[in-house]
Formats: sequence, structure tokens, C-alpha cells
Amino acid sequence: MQYFDFTRGMFVTFAGKPQYKSRLAVIIYGEEQRGETRTKLGRLWLRYIGELSPHRGIDFTTDSIGYKIISGKYPSPRFVTKDEAKRDGQDRGREAYRPFYIFLINQNTVLAIDWPDDLAKDDKYVDMVAQIMNRDIIPAIAELLAHWSGNLTAEVRLEPL
Repeated sequence: MQYFDFTRGMFVTFAGKPQYKSRLAVIIYGEEQRGETRTKLGRLWLRYIGELSPHRGIDFTTDSIGYKIISGKYPSPRFVTKDEAKRDGQDRGREAYRPFYIFLINQNTVLAIDWPDDLAKDDKYVDMVAQIMNRDIIPAIAELLAHWSGNLTAEVRLEPL
């Protein structure tokens, strides 16, 4: 998480750009038995919120952008505006949504970074974060998780997809 502290420091403190405060979440998708039905869900595993409000503990459904990345419906990485999140994603029970970048880590795990303001995909900071994440950080996390002892979905009390 030091990378995020560093970039936030550079842009938020030195450049005076509070809109670049970000949150990060790793979401693991799996299945859960609910009566006679097996339900596909995603759950927050790891989070970094800095000074922003915490993520809500609501499970992610098959309507979520993350699941659409996992299932191959959407490509990774993907930038999602707050309007797209509200229109094309899961109803998260709120009026306002945040713009975010989402990255596929492995067959059942995504990482999302969101911002409180309506940033554009071509914003220099957003572009820098996306490039570094896609080039350096996501492959490193994927390699680490490839050597995970046990089933990763168990970390969020789910069964494999």
C-alpha cells in the first residue's frame, strides 16, 4: 500500500488535488449455497481506504462490473465512469457512484481503485495509476496469489466458482 500513499502524497498534498484520494479493494468471487440454490457472489477481501469512507460490506452479484470482468463479458483493465457504474453495474443501494478502474488478477479475483470525484479516463493521474497497476502491480499480485496455500475463495467464506 506504500505505492498508494506515495502517489496520494504527490498528487493530493504537493499538487493540491484532493480529488485524487483513492480507495482500493480486492474482491474475490465464488459461490455460496443458499438453500437449494448455488449463488455466485463477490466479497471484499483486502481494502485500503486512506482517509475516505469505508467500503460497504454488501456482496457483489453477477450484475456487478467485477463479475462481468471475471466472466469475460467485459475486458480488463476497464475504466468505469460513475454514470456507467450506476447504469451497467450492480445496484449498490445509493444515489452516487464513484468512477473506478478494475483489473482482473486471476480467474476469480479483481482489484478495483475508485475516486470520490468524477475523473475521466484520460486524466493524467488516472492514466498513470492504470499503467503502473497493469504493468507492475497486478502481475505481481497474480504471481503471489498463484502460490497461495489453499483455496483463495475460502478467505471470504465462499466456494470456488
